[in-house]
This record gives sequence, structure tokens and C-alpha cells, in this order.
Amino acid sequence: MEDLTAPVPRERPELLNNLAAVVAQMELMRPEALRVTLAVRALQGCGRVFRLRLRQDLFAKSFVSDQISCFWSHSWHGGRRKKVVTLLTLYNGLPAILCGVLAALVMLVLFTFGSLPGFQRVADSPSDHSAWSLGTGFLVTALVFVFWRPQQHVFLDRICITESDPQLKAEQILSLAGMLKRSREMLVLWDSSWSDRLWCLFELSAFLKSKADSEHSRLLVTPTFMGPCVVATFLGMFLAVVPLTTFPLDASFLIPMVFVCVFGAFGALCCAHAFRSYFQSVDDLKEKLQSVNLERTRSICCDLNHEGDMTCDREIVKDCITIWFGSQEAFEDCVRSEVLETLTSELEQSVFTRPWRIAASVPFLWACMDLAAMNAKTQHWLIAINWLLSGLTMCLLACPLNIDPQLNLDPNSEENLANLAHRFRTRQPTAAREALMDVLVLLLALPLFLCGTALTFLSGALQPPLPSLSQAAFYGLLELVVWLKRTGCFSCARSKGQETGQPARTGHQF
Repeated sequence: MEDLTAPVPRERPELLNNLAAVVAQMELMRPEALRVTLAVRALQGCGRVFRLRLRQDLFAKSFVSDQISCFWSHSWHGGRRKKVVTLLTLYNGLPAILCGVLAALVMLVLFTFGSLPGFQRVADSPSDHSAWSLGTGFLVTALVFVFWRPQQHVFLDRICITESDPQLKAEQILSLAGMLKRSREMLVLWDSSWSDRLWCLFELSAFLKSKADSEHSRLLVTPTFMGPCVVATFLGMFLAVVPLTTFPLDASFLIPMVFVCVFGAFGALCCAHAFRSYFQSVDDLKEKLQSVNLERTRSICCDLNHEGDMTCDREIVKDCITIWFGSQEAFEDCVRSEVLETLTSELEQSVFTRPWRIAASVPFLWACMDLAAMNAKTQHWLIAINWLLSGLTMCLLACPLNIDPQLNLDPNSEENLANLAHRFRTRQPTAAREALMDVLVLLLALPLFLCGTALTFLSGALQPPLPSLSQAAFYGLLELVVWLKRTGCFSCARSKGQETGQPARTGHQF
């Protein structure tokens, strides 16, 4: 076997053709070339492995495997912090929320039965107020988010490709296509530099080729701004509810309500800015993919002008793509059409799924747990149940409905936060105009939320026992109508009526 580590002059096309043929076979040079690592090892130290100038050899953190659960594709020229936050959100987000809810529930029970001290919110009143569920839930969520240990087997180049053994490194690079063929998922951590890197497009082309031969492979493209957007939304929700359980109450109820409105507006403004920034990043991705061109991509060998007669990666990659797709233009057309269409749908509709939207709304549940614990401790059980129902309504129905990006595809839909953020996502030339656009989105998104809140206060007078049931029914009906429209029930009924000559039943139009 030829020495693959020896420098190859560019004027030797025969060897370049041989290398391209070897890579295009999508096989491993030897079984030991395929190595994976645990996701927790790649995320240790808040993702210090992604530091560009890190000199530590991390190959010992990997081990031989016969398949890869998830192949991480990323650009080393993108923002490190955004990548790390996005990975922490994908792998640690849901465990963190679940642990936070469990901890808040424990605090509710302990405070109800007098095991935890309270504090005064009203002068000369018993110390029966609680902020344990909100504070503990937030603290536990933050700690689990950072320190959770995900065990998925992933491929990350800096850990899984050796730097100390030149022979094995050459074999691993030639086996990259074979590794992608043996990957169940490929996670693209997209930023503005990803589609400009030659090897990133090579990884995409190899995975698309292997995906055509397998029904079990899945391509996941996630902008690196997704993680910061989810975190900002969660923090915005948390800030919005802090005054509900912690600010002092006195004879003038107006003062705490002002603080509630101020904190709530600031939190909602964070959410509006986060969503606008996310949709801006999606637009950037679409623009990049529409103009993708292998000739304009960059690689280290070309940046160094092929010093030392090093092999040109571009020629090998182009030859492989030609073998897989028939021509370079066919691959580029595939990216601009099929890949772009799929990603547009996925990134605008399926990134912020209902579980993520509920997770971001959990602070409302924690705050209502504290208010319920306060009333349960003083034996006001009906009021405590009412607060718990209100928290569940806000967490499971109201807030997810107000930040549902899937509604933005329907021009007749009610304007919610994500819908408006998508509509007004255009990047402004100055920071001041960006801030004004965030405020505009927030103001336009208020009516639906205020309608449910006003209904709660109104139903308190009409239905004193459990006014939260009216609020839950209101948002529940909205969710039902949205679900019926999304599943096409209304359009099916309309079509059936037209076919039979009978008037079709129509539902409420959003």
C-alpha cells in the first residue's frame, strides 16, 4: 500500500484520481479508523474543545466503534460560544427542565408542610410567602444545563481524528465518507462560514449520497443561534415572573403591578429580539445555500498556496462529488433545490417544537407553584388549586401558543410573538432601529396574551371557585382550532362539501 502521508505534487493527477476513487467508495481504510466519543466529553469545560488555539491532544477521549450516533459537522471559523450553547440546548436542555420541575415540586411540598421558612411581602403579616419553587427550579435547571452528562456516541473531528499518528490520520481522513455512511444522524451546526468551507460541503455531499441508500439516516441542520434564542426566551420568561413571587405588597397594589409590567415587558423584549435574530440567521443560511459554489469555497491547502507540494483537497473533493452525483453542478443544484426546500421548512417550523416552547414557559409554572404553596400553607386549598391550574394553563397552552413559529405560514393566523418576529425579521442598519423593531413586535403581540389575562380577571367575578378554568378553556379552544387548521381538517371538510354539492363546515379563521 502506498504511503498516503507523503506529500503529493499537484502535477501527479494519477495519484489524485486514485485517492478520489478510494474516498468515493465510502469504505473504511481499516476498522480502527472509525472512532467516536461521548457527547459529555465534547462538552466538558463548557466546550473548550472548540477553542481554535487549543493545543491539547484529545484523541484519548475517543474509542473505536462500528457506527456513529451523530456526526457533528461545523466550521472552525464560526462562533465558539454559539456552537456550545446550541449543543448544550440540544443535549442538556430537556433533562435540565425536567430536573428543575421536579425540584420545584419538592419545594412546594416542603413549604406547604412547614419544612421551609417563608418571608413577608406585606407589612405586619405572617411569613407565609414563598419563592422556593421559582428560585430552586431556576438554579437546578441552570446547573443541570451546564453539568449534565449526555452519553450519546458522537463524532467530533478534534477528538476522533488523531494528531500524533500521521499514518492513522491519513487513513481517517480518507475514511470520512465511510464514517458518514455509518452515521445515523448528521448534525450541521450552521453559521455564516459553514458553507464557505470545502470540507463542510464534502461532508454534506457524502451524507446525502449515503442517505439516498438508507432510510434510517437523518440530516439535522441547526443554526448556531438556535441555542442562544432558546436560552434568551427562557430567561425572558423567568424575568417576567420574578415580581409575581418576590416583590413587596402593600396597601397600594399599583406599585407591584408596575414592576410586574416592567419586568414582563423586558423579558418579552428579550424573547422578541431572540426570535428576530434567529429568523435573520435562517435567512442568511438560505441566501448562502442559494449561491453555493464549490469553486468559491475555501480550504487550508489553497489558503497556503499548496506549500511543500501538498495534495490539493479541492481536486479530491470535486472528483468524489462528480462520482457520487454525476457532476459538480448536479450537487450544487441538489443543495439549492432539495436541501434548501427541506431546510426552509425544518428551520422555520420544526426547530421550536412544542416541547421546547413548553420548556421555555416553565418559569410561569414555578411562580404559580410558589403562590399555590403560600395558600396551601394557610389551608386555602381552593385558591392553591386555582394557582396551579393557572400555571399549567400558562405553561402548556398560553405561552406556547404565543411563541408558535408554525403559525407564521398562515396569513390569516392571529399575530403571535414568533409570527411577528418572522414578519419583521429584516435586519436594520443601526442598533437603535433594531431595538425599535423589537419594541414594535412586542406591542403587536400583546392583544392575544392580554385577552386571556383579562378573561381570567373577568371570570374571577363570574366564577369565583376556579376562575382559571375559564382561562384554560379559552386557550384550549384556541389550541384546538390551530390544531384543526394545521392538520387540514377544515380544508378537507370544505373540499368534501364542494364535491358533494353541500356547504362545507368551516371553523374559526385565524
